Amino acid sequence: AERTRNTPPPASPPPVMAHAQHVGAAKALVDMVKDNPQLINEPELSFLKDFLKTFKVPVPAEDEDSDLDDLPELEDVNMPPPASAPSNPFEEESEEEQSEEDEPDEGLMEADEDPSQEMGDPTMEVTDEMREAAAPFKMEAADLVAQGDLEAAIVKYTKVVTMAPSALAYAGRASAFLKLEKPNAAIRDCNAALSLNQDSAKALKCRGAAYRAIGEYELALKDLAQGQAVDFDEATEEVRRFVTVKVQEANERKLRRRAKAEARAKKAAAKKASQGSSSGFPGGMGGMPGMGGMPGMGGMPGMGGMGGMPGGMPPGMMEKLLQNPELMQAMQNPKFMAAMMDCQSNPANMAKYMADPEFAEVANKLQGLFGAG
Repeated sequence: AERTRNTPPPASPPPVMAHAQHVGAAKALVDMVKDNPQLINEPELSFLKDFLKTFKVPVPAEDEDSDLDDLPELEDVNMPPPASAPSNPFEEESEEEQSEEDEPDEGLMEADEDPSQEMGDPTMEVTDEMREAAAPFKMEAADLVAQGDLEAAIVKYTKVVTMAPSALAYAGRASAFLKLEKPNAAIRDCNAALSLNQDSAKALKCRGAAYRAIGEYELALKDLAQGQAVDFDEATEEVRRFVTVKVQEANERKLRRRAKAEARAKKAAAKKASQGSSSGFPGGMGGMPGMGGMPGMGGMPGMGGMGGMPGGMPPGMMEKLLQNPELMQAMQNPKFMAAMMDCQSNPANMAKYMADPEFAEVANKLQGLFGAG
C-alpha cells in the first residue's frame, strides 16, 4: 500500500533504547551529581565532565517548552576545586565531620608535669607492727581530706605509703591528687595500688576518672567499667556513660573514614578493571562517595579477638545489632564491657570469660550474628 503523504517513515529506535539496562544507572549518576555538584571533579567522572563541556546536545524542534537552552555552561558554574588526596585516607575528615565535632569536655585538665611523688616500695612485706605505726597518719590523712586540706592530706598519705604501703593508702592519695587537678600523679598512685590489688574498685575508678581528665577515653572506659563491676555507684556510672559516648563518637569517625577509604579503593580497582572497555560506566557505578559511617556500638571500642569474628563490621551488621535491643542492652553491661576490653588487650583471656555462662551467652549470640553476616 502507498504510504500516506507527509507521513514520515517510522524512525529507528534511539541507540540508548538498545541499552535500556544502563538507563537506571545513568539516572542514578545524574541524580548523584545534581545532589552533590562537586563530584563532577572526581577523576572517575572526568568522562562526564568532558562530555558536558564538549558535546552539543540537539534539542527536538517539537519540544518548544524545553528549558535546556537556559542551562548554564559548565564553565559558568562555580564548582569547588577537587580536594587533594590525603596522605593517610584513614585520617581524612570531611567538612561535615569537622562541623560536627564533639562537644568540648569541661572535665578535661591540663596534664601535670611535676616530678614523681615519693612512691615508697609497693613490694615491701608489711608486718602488723608496721601497719599499727602507720595507722595514725592514715587517720589524720582521712580527716584532712574531709576538711578540704588536700595538700596536708597528701603529706600524711605519703607517710603511710613509705611506712606500710597498701592499695587503700595509694588510692586515697591518688584521690587527693586528682582533686588537686594532678591526674598524672593520681594515675601513678593508682598503678601502685593496682599492683597490690588488681580488683581495687577505688583505684580503678580513680584511675578511670584521671584518664578521662586527660582525654584518654578508651582507657577511662576500661577502668570505670571494671571498677563498676566490682563496686557500683551512681556517680561513677554517670562518668562511665559520658566516656562511653566519647568512645562511641571516636569509633564512628574511624568507621566513616575507613568506609570512605574502602570506597575509594573499590572505585580505583573498578576503574582499573574497566579500562579499555567501551560499554557501561567506569567501575560499574561502584563505591559512590558519601556513604557515611556506621552507628557506634554503644561504647564498645572495637570487637577484636572475639572468637574468630572479623575486626571490622560490615554495613549490614550494625543494622542487625540495632534490631536486637536485648543484645545491645547486654553489651552495655559494665561487666561484659570490661571483659570485652580485657579480651581486646589480650585475646588469650577470652577462654576464662567463656566459663561465665552470662558472658558466654552474649558472646555466642554475637558470634552467631557475625557468622550470619
